[in-house]
Amino acid sequence: MTDAVALERISEIQDEILRFTWDQVADRVDTFYVQGKVSDDESGRILMVSGNMPFGVRDERLMKNSELLTDEEFDANSAHILPRIEELHDLLFASQGKSPVRFRWVVDTRTGRVESDWTYYDDLSDTEKKDDFWAGWKGDFAWMDEIQAHLLAAQAAAPLGRGHDTP
Repeated sequence: MTDAVALERISEIQDEILRFTWDQVADRVDTFYVQGKVSDDESGRILMVSGNMPFGVRDERLMKNSELLTDEEFDANSAHILPRIEELHDLLFASQGKSPVRFRWVVDTRTGRVESDWTYYDDLSDTEKKDDFWAGWKGDFAWMDEIQAHLLAAQAAAPLGRGHDTP
């Protein structure tokens, strides 16, 4: 596969993941977050993969997926995302020779803006590699905490509304 074909397929995979989740939750949230994680061996063979929509934001409130999706919807979301995360991993490993271990997307449903962040094993700190922080729940909770702090900071910086002005 040529690099151009691989890049085109990578873009298609991202679109497939985000379109599916968009169809599930765009009318329920202002922003949604999607994450996939992969652990592999030195040859790039996948040992563990996970992926789903862990949370979203509605009315400036961070909501867990259990507040936004039924069990069936969550299962469908994961079932759709997991094979695509595996394919993303394999394409990127083949074209770049290094292991992508985490994929994260943020989608603003009001504007359609998408931000993506892919982390490679080579880019992890020695501590993250040693304790598998990136692969476990601690990393997910840290991401939630970071988003929650950003929301709180944005709320604190928002100008007071009419009738709430201080003299």
